[in-house]
Amino acid sequence: AVGIAQMKKLPGRIEHNKNMFKTYRENLSGISDIEFVDIDLKTSVPWFADILLSNEKIRQELIEHLNKFGIGTRKFYPPVHKLLPYQNIEGDFGVSNEISKRGLWLPSSSFLTDENINRICDTIKNFWN
Repeated sequence: AVGIAQMKKLPGRIEHNKNMFKTYRENLSGISDIEFVDIDLKTSVPWFADILLSNEKIRQELIEHLNKFGIGTRKFYPPVHKLLPYQNIEGDFGVSNEISKRGLWLPSSSFLTDENINRICDTIKNFWN
């Protein structure tokens, strides 16, 4: 019964996640230090609003700035090859390492309103002003 009730909410949640991602991208695309992880919204639904910052230092400073305003974010997960079970794998994982160092998930709750998202975007923009 719970699953059926949740499935009825799915179309609205899908639309909300797509609109949230569009709003973030539209509001923050003019910042040269931010790169959005490319996603085709016609075929995919973003679970998170993923961005890449120009470097690890800026990412950390932005996290601290957002925290001052009560806005939580999360760094990307470490690359799989750095996890204990996979540390013996040989290879060049430069792209994975780089993305992990620069990646940041913006708030992406299904409960965020457009007003919340715009406030988050304004706070991010103010970091560069």
